[in-house]
Amino acid sequence: MTSHATYEGFIEYIRDNGAYSGASDAYRAAEQVLEALGECLEVRVARQVAIELPTPFGLMLGGAHRDHDSLPSLDDLCERLADRTGMRLCFAVVQAGVVLEAIALTVRPKTLEVLRAALPEPLARMCEAPMVSAFTRPQLPRRPLTPAGFRTPRMRPPPLPTEWH
Repeated sequence: MTSHATYEGFIEYIRDNGAYSGASDAYRAAEQVLEALGECLEVRVARQVAIELPTPFGLMLGGAHRDHDSLPSLDDLCERLADRTGMRLCFAVVQAGVVLEAIALTVRPKTLEVLRAALPEPLARMCEAPMVSAFTRPQLPRRPLTPAGFRTPRMRPPPLPTEWH
């Protein structure tokens, strides 16, 4: 069981990776994505995933019912989110991606396989535990402050010798 399997861990992951200002915004984002996802999934798959999510989130996913017979697409899910929230479609895609990553980090690998098999390819790829995001780069350490409060000058390599022996 990972730290994301708790209510606090699930919210914290969504808040940090979705750049939400607080836990209430992250909760609202999770609620919107899980309800829209629950409407797109077969009831059996939604319930299997819902059992492994922290309590309020499992209820959000498991409580929704599929209202059509076709497989969901990324467009379907994000259009549902955009309609509910009033946000632009590109932001709905990001919101869905963050919540799907949180699900991938929370559920067991077998359950994740079932979820990925129930989703078409673009959505299934979003249900992967992130390794290193293409949009994040390692943070370089900041240069220390001098006693006067200024940043130290950048270190330059030593000059090359003019004569070779």
